[in-house]
Amino acid sequence: MSSQSVTQALSSGPIDSILSIVTNISVISGLSAYVASVGFWLIVLSRMDVSKAYPFVGLGFILTMLFAYVFLNEPITLMKLVGTSFVFIGIILVSMS
Repeated sequence: MSSQSVTQALSSGPIDSILSIVTNISVISGLSAYVASVGFWLIVLSRMDVSKAYPFVGLGFILTMLFAYVFLNEPITLMKLVGTSFVFIGIILVSMS
């Protein structure tokens, strides 16, 4: 959504904005990944209890931080490491109970 073509289209009329967004390959890829993750989540829920599966949603925070670091060159700060470490510890504690 922060690409130059999308930000320029957002400053123009609503039709140009919508067309630019729905034809942007990054937006289409992101939405496709989201739809795939919903399908995967439904498969997981059909095979295990939600109380066991849901804590692993927290892994998304860790994977998002790593993805942003590797593919988007976003820095990993000390606060991000501390925060995701707490999430990871929480996942371990909940999965052990």
